[in-house]
Amino acid sequence: MELTLLLADAAQADQHGKVHALGLAWTNVPTPTPPMAVIVLIDFEADEVPASVSLRIELQTEAGEVVVLAGGEPVRINAAATAHALDEEKAGEQIRVPFSIQIGPGLPLPVGLYQFEATAVRDDDDNARAAAFQKVRVSEE
Repeated sequence: MELTLLLADAAQADQHGKVHALGLAWTNVPTPTPPMAVIVLIDFEADEVPASVSLRIELQTEAGEVVVLAGGEPVRINAAATAHALDEEKAGEQIRVPFSIQIGPGLPLPVGLYQFEATAVRDDDDNARAAAFQKVRVSEE
């Protein structure tokens, strides 16, 4: 299992396995932040499916601590994803499961370097895990 994490201005994963995205792959953002999307692509080898995974996405400080908003709420998203085996015609091919989440505007982040971290853990094997990171520089407008 491998993860790829991308940032976009907007994104939506559809039921056919595609991600529709605008303003893809940026690494700089002003504060307060504009609307954004986090895209996670979860790739499985054919012998790893079927599989269910727990997915966690966090915004972290440069020191690796989860960003906590003024109300005490961490910037963390928990989700689940499932990969199904392909039909016989496509047997042996890699399986990609896309995930996207919108984050509304207005995160009042201090200027600095941050990272989004995505971690996926197989529900049937805690040792089967993968992670991906994307650095983000927050600056004045």
